[in-house]
Amino acid sequence: EMEKQDEVVLPGRAAIDTMMKNSADDFKKATDMALLIIRNIEQNPGEAKFRRLPTGNKKLRESFLNLAGSRALLEALGFTKEEDSWVLAPDANLAPLATVRDQLNERLQAVQREEQQRRDELIKARQDELKAKKKAQEDRRKAELDLAARQQRERAEKQASCPTKPSVATPLSFGRTDCELPKKGG
Repeated sequence: EMEKQDEVVLPGRAAIDTMMKNSADDFKKATDMALLIIRNIEQNPGEAKFRRLPTGNKKLRESFLNLAGSRALLEALGFTKEEDSWVLAPDANLAPLATVRDQLNERLQAVQREEQQRRDELIKARQDELKAKKKAQEDRRKAELDLAARQQRERAEKQASCPTKPSVATPLSFGRTDCELPKKGG
């Protein structure tokens, strides 16, 4: 039993390792397609349509078959290549499906965790950058206020050390300011 398990685990794991060499998006698409294939067979083990994967199917080809590691994964699942299809024989052992499904889910979750970690790191870096900019703005504003306060102190000190003399000019007054204007007519 352990030997049969190793027959599935090692090729499945090697195929998944190869699939991971594709871009992260391609790996996720291929994994989603592989999980769909596995789920359909597990839920409908007697239906031949789920055991035959036509190589001419554009969606299957673009999202799965054309990617590195996909064919090795199908072989690890027990599929064989025929003329225009990959086929899982009606009497094929379905145990590899669960093993490979678990491996795919494990790797997919690891990829998603790594992506989330990268997103979190980018967010933190952006937040740190914004904090640094805000601090720089606050520091500049504080320096401007400090400069204005220092200049005001210096002016006050200068005025205190050199008081100005009162003006000797004679105040001028225009018009009559010493009395009320006379009332007209009366």
